[in-house]
Amino acid sequence: MHDVGRHVQGLRLSLAQDKAPLALLLSAGCPAGVEVGGVPLVPAIGGMTDALRATLETSKDKDAFALLLACLDEDKVDEPNLECWLSMVRALQAVAAGAPVRGLSKAQLDDLEKAITGAIVELVECELPATGTPFHAVAAWADAMERELPVEVFTTNYDLLLEQAFESMRSPFFDGFVGVRQPFFDNASILAGTVPALPPRFTRLWKLHGSVNWYLNDDDVVIRASTEAGDRRLIHPSHLKYDESRQMPYLALLDRLRAYLSQRGALLVTCGYSFRDRHINVVLGEGLKGNATASLIALMRSPLASYPEAKLLAGQHPNFALFCRDGAVIGTREGPWSCESEQLAKLDGVQQADPAAPVEVTLGEFEQFGKLLTSLLGVPLPEVA
Repeated sequence: MHDVGRHVQGLRLSLAQDKAPLALLLSAGCPAGVEVGGVPLVPAIGGMTDALRATLETSKDKDAFALLLACLDEDKVDEPNLECWLSMVRALQAVAAGAPVRGLSKAQLDDLEKAITGAIVELVECELPATGTPFHAVAAWADAMERELPVEVFTTNYDLLLEQAFESMRSPFFDGFVGVRQPFFDNASILAGTVPALPPRFTRLWKLHGSVNWYLNDDDVVIRASTEAGDRRLIHPSHLKYDESRQMPYLALLDRLRAYLSQRGALLVTCGYSFRDRHINVVLGEGLKGNATASLIALMRSPLASYPEAKLLAGQHPNFALFCRDGAVIGTREGPWSCESEQLAKLDGVQQADPAAPVEVTLGEFEQFGKLLTSLLGVPLPEVA
């Protein structure tokens, strides 16, 4: 059994310190866990995939979409989601200039890419409530104290909810783009995040899967734009090559995650990430194996059995602590939570229905994680004017 009091208090102390490297990895479960009027701000990846499928199956691109699904089925891709669709489209685009590939012409593939990215934008473009959300808690926590090293926030989400929160809380951040009229993605500036070139009070915000306001312009430069800047949105890793750097933002940002985990004493806390992204999992596993002083704490909202990939990784790395609702894998050892009854009321994100019921940890719910971060501030979240 794992003593929930000791481990939750350890997490609190780690998030409150100001000297060692601190980072969060926030994924699709975070906006899906924040509801407005009983509806999630942004659906989780499964909900987005279902909504997008319904849209495409009744659109002018329905025949091309059916061919795309057939290709994925032939390739034995298990339960492909919208990210699989987009990766396949972009892979086929790269070789379809002269003749159709697997029954799909270049024009059909271009139209499919526009349809998929356009539908994703419609699903994720939303306004964050004025204040009081877990996103605001992240921004306030990141800006709460002077630190020797900057907080780094990695996210796989395409939406602009984190940006809205940081801006509304007047919490400065840097996301790898430089410039004013059409800010451009600059690899050298990302590497500058490892040295004191930028003030530590600037949170580093790294969007691993791109964003709804990233575009590839006619000069093959990745830019960020507040208004429509062409059809080539970069909202998911693809096989496109960029002449400027020979690296796509996805690879550059994964390198940033690698660099973060190589730092002595680095702590990465995940919330809303289900460990189904193989590329990110590889980086996490390599980082934990290569740096025994680094640690990963994953906060999951469901029982242990729901996360086979995470369990496998935690079972291989003693510096990976997997906190699930009904138990944990800590020090490669799996077990349920235990807690003295008098401790329960003092712990954030821990509950027990009755003395005979098992102890549950709910920190994997973004709302509960936000409350934990807010409690570290010592004061309520400031109101936004």
